[in-house]
Amino acid sequence: MRVLEERDWVYTLSRQRGVGRKTLWAIYEEKRGFEPPYNLNWFEKREEDGKFLTSLTAKQVYEDKVERERKEIQFITYWDQEYPENLREIPDPPILLYYRGNLELLHKISIGVVGTRNPSAYGRDTCKMLVSGLAKSGMVIVSGVAKGIDTIAHQTALQHRAETIGVLGNGLDRIYPAQNRVLYTQMAQHGLLVSEYSEATAPRTVFFPERNRIISGLCWGTIVVEAAEKSGSLITARCALEQNREVFAIPGSIFAKGSEGTHSLIKEGAKLIGSLEDIIEELPYHLQATFQKKSVDTKAIDLSAGEIALLSSMQEKSLHIDEIRGKIAKEFQSDFHIFLLLLVGKGLVEEEAGQFYRRREV
Repeated sequence: MRVLEERDWVYTLSRQRGVGRKTLWAIYEEKRGFEPPYNLNWFEKREEDGKFLTSLTAKQVYEDKVERERKEIQFITYWDQEYPENLREIPDPPILLYYRGNLELLHKISIGVVGTRNPSAYGRDTCKMLVSGLAKSGMVIVSGVAKGIDTIAHQTALQHRAETIGVLGNGLDRIYPAQNRVLYTQMAQHGLLVSEYSEATAPRTVFFPERNRIISGLCWGTIVVEAAEKSGSLITARCALEQNREVFAIPGSIFAKGSEGTHSLIKEGAKLIGSLEDIIEELPYHLQATFQKKSVDTKAIDLSAGEIALLSSMQEKSLHIDEIRGKIAKEFQSDFHIFLLLLVGKGLVEEEAGQFYRRREV
């Protein structure tokens, strides 16, 4: 029998009925480890749960390890070197995270993007515009793989060959929502999926607020794109505040029910976002320098046809946004704001007051 590690005991314990992260933390606080015997006073549930734990053996943990490796189940624990420091700092960190994809993304500069499951056209366009700029400049985009804003954020990042992390409220073998099957596959191959729950765990309402603390915990800040007054994305924002992270909110129409939640956040002190620069200027200094370097580096890559068309239509004197839009071909009109934001992010276009822009000398 191969030597068992501490993480092997954590894995087996975490999968027992009646054993959640609070119990695991209680075991660790008392024993500073996870091998038996265990204190049955922790269990107020069924007697057999306690009996099972008293009989938990190295043989069983070893068998779980063999089965886990056969199924290629991957995970990290709080004590592993790969565990992200941002997540260690939150009040209630997950002890164990299952994952599929590129684990290195957990250690890069990341920002959360969340919002309603039923976005308006304004919400969809705003999400695409911001994520395009952030992703192109090197940010890792983190969201919850739910329908609506979450899905748009992940898809936009992938479309720009950028990096994105999805935090699930279910196990990695469960596709939820079912319509995101292709997105799941793309993210496992080109990004990262993580979950606090074992692979076969079905989604439950109670899991999503727990999932939200991980989204905000992985990031230096969270953007709420569009949210009604009782939207679940407000839970993510409040988790971010509790974790001493930045919170950004997109203003909408005073008549739009879907913006009532973001307006409430702004009243409570969230940073109002009107452009990509509003996010960049809130970055800590050392991260800001990294972000700006990425922006400069992206100038060396090829511009898209839309970016070229927009840049060609501009002059070094200031033009109003409506005048600029009127100069480009109809085929690029629908993504005009995205192209403009990308050019600003790359330092090729300068934004001025009153929605005026000018082409910069390079």
